Amino acid sequence: MLYDGPGDLVKIFDGPNYGPLWFDRYPIAIVAHTTETKGLPDYGGGASAPQITIDPAERIVFQHQPLDHRGGALRGTRRVYADTGVYAVMNEKAVQVEIIGYSDKQTVVKYGDGRRWVGDFTAADYEFIAAVVHYLKGLFDIGDDIHARPSGRSWAAGISSPYRMGAEAWEQFGGFTAHGGIFGQTHFDTGVLDLHRIWRGDDLMTPEEKVALAKVAELMGQDQPQKALAEVWEKAKKDGLITDQSRPGAIVTDERFMAFLERWESRRMKKLVAAAIAGGAAGGATVGEVIAELIRRLNG
Repeated sequence: MLYDGPGDLVKIFDGPNYGPLWFDRYPIAIVAHTTETKGLPDYGGGASAPQITIDPAERIVFQHQPLDHRGGALRGTRRVYADTGVYAVMNEKAVQVEIIGYSDKQTVVKYGDGRRWVGDFTAADYEFIAAVVHYLKGLFDIGDDIHARPSGRSWAAGISSPYRMGAEAWEQFGGFTAHGGIFGQTHFDTGVLDLHRIWRGDDLMTPEEKVALAKVAELMGQDQPQKALAEVWEKAKKDGLITDQSRPGAIVTDERFMAFLERWESRRMKKLVAAAIAGGAAGGATVGEVIAELIRRLNG
């Protein structure tokens, strides 16, 4: 199957024939990688090549495999089993997209010379990556799920990274993720690349956040909304945690939340807000998630 999406196609087809994707056995996922190179890698003569590599700066798509066949970028089932004792499908359910660039910022800082860190990717870069990813999503009718780090947060290296899906979760996952999010893998790409921005574009809200926002609007629109909820909402706006234009998908940073708490005068509400973000919610939770938790506690 030939790529026929956005960008200029360069046909390479240097990857071995690993066989077709298992469309009839598992949900298909799009998996993003970074090449950790300045240009197109050799991929060991094509052995570890994905289906496609994209160069967002030049808007070029290099095709290594038929799109409906397996790539070789992920560690295979046997290697994963040797390390984990668990059998799980890998390349068999993954449409893999390598992005020319670096997740490792230190390498870019040290060597420069045209190397690009994903944290410096421009709006145009994101636009092209998103266009390619969504072409693949539509082509294979891939699900809407996303497994990603919060904006500005990186994946972690190592097979025991806490950000990886479990084996069963990965096998049942249909949507968009990165190398750093998959069971049995060791790499931390795509680093701080914002997968949410690629997958959702301007619509940063998850379905759960949309429900939370609708509930807030409903409560705030009542003739006499709950006093505590009104206090939370208005204080959050006054102290800059959110604004009238805040989108529920916007990330709440540790710094902004701590500043919000420090200026909170009500001891009871301070405890309530602190409880709502307990368990690592700050610096990774979104406005929608925080407000949803506040609503749950206020209504409880």
